Order: sequence, then structure tokens, then C-alpha cells
Amino acid sequence: RYIEARTGRLSFHQRLVRIRYEDIRGVETDQSLLERFLDIGTVSVGSAATDGMEVEMDGISAPLEVQEMIQSERDKRMQLQKKMERRPEAEAV
Repeated sequence: RYIEARTGRLSFHQRLVRIRYEDIRGVETDQSLLERFLDIGTVSVGSAATDGMEVEMDGISAPLEVQEMIQSERDKRMQLQKKMERRPEAEAV
């Protein structure tokens, strides 16, 4: 349904961000040379609601696979949503 990120679990201030897959605008990865060698990195997710990235996940194993998985899920949900929007038009004809 959505991506969820929590920060500040042990502090006085906690932040929870949820982004529906359908609202995802972009998914980016960031890796240094050492991180590429270790296959870890940062995955950032942005939504249509903001200009920047809303969720940054650091220390992610296989970040390129995670990026592809998020984009693939977003694309599947967008295709399903388009089919559902077209269905009432086909039934009305």
C-alpha cells in the first residue's frame, strides 16, 4: 500500500512519513565507491506532494534492487488504477 519511514524512535521527537505507491514521483540511490563494493547505500523516495525527497533510508543492502522493487510496485499499481478508471467507461457503452 505505501512506504513508511520512522525517525527518532528513541528521541522526544518522532516523525512518521507514509507515501502511497501511487504518489511516488521518484526513487533515487546514492552510493560511495566503498558502499558499491559492499552493496549498501541510501535509497531516497519522493512524492508528488513535495519538491525534494521525503524518505531517506540509509544503510540499505542491495539498494539498486530495492529501488527497482519500489518502482516496479508503483508501476503495477498505476496500471491497475488506470484499468479501474477505464472499466466504468466500458460498461457504460
